[in-house]
Formats: sequence, C-alpha cells, structure tokens
Amino acid sequence: MSLNNFDSYTSIPAEDLERAKEFYHKKLGLDIWIDMSPHMVMFKSGDNSKIFIYPKAKSKAEHTAIGFIVDDVGKIAGQLKSNGIDLEYYEGMTDENGIAWFKDTEENIICINTPFLINQFIPPTDRWINGKTWFYRTPSGPLLKF
Repeated sequence: MSLNNFDSYTSIPAEDLERAKEFYHKKLGLDIWIDMSPHMVMFKSGDNSKIFIYPKAKSKAEHTAIGFIVDDVGKIAGQLKSNGIDLEYYEGMTDENGIAWFKDTEENIICINTPFLINQFIPPTDRWINGKTWFYRTPSGPLLKF
C-alpha cells in the first residue's frame, strides 16, 4: 500500500474560526472550497491542495505549518505586505533568496518559497531544468520532479 497517488491536505487549528477564515480568504485570496462554519472551513489552493481549518483552543506550531510554492517570492511578498501582512526572515534567508515567512491570525507559521530554493540543497551536477520544472536523480536512482 502506498499513499503516493493520493492528494493531501494540511490541518490548521484556529482559536477564532471566523477571524482565520477572513484572513485566508481576504488577505491571502484563497477560495473557500467548503464552509461549514462554525465547525470547519476548507480552502483550495493550486490544483489539488487543501487547507482545513478547524476551531481549537489556543495552540501554536513552532514550525512551518503551510508552505506555498510560488513563481516570484518578491512579487508575492510585496502583495502580502500591501495586504497588511508582516513578513519574517530567518538567519539570512530573505525573499531575495527565494523564501519568506509570515504568521496567520492564529500565530501559525506560513512560508512562501520558489521551486528554485532547491538550489541550496541539491548540487548543480545533480539537477537540471526543463521549462519551469526541476528534475533531480536521487543517489539511489529514482527521478524526482519539482
């Protein structure tokens, strides 16, 4: 059995579901896929990604809860800033490096990064590009596509 062929989603707790719903819909521009307020809201992102938000007493992840792969981090960062969102950067990582973070209304950490961030993790000799798609052959042989 393998989960390889199935779509996935992320679950995000929200102390105030309506506040979180407004943030994700109005500030981030995500489409509401399912709205069963006050029990849950699910947003659609990209082709098959889903973000499930449910009410829960205050809880906060100390790690990135959601990551968005975008074409131009600088452009998206500018749009987020114009929507009143403060960006955060860690240890020399900036939108110039192809990555930025911010927090939602519930203090969950969200990341935006480009597929080209992979440059920092895979040696140039082990990767190649075809249009906007990166390919990487792992040491054991399988071909990965980004």
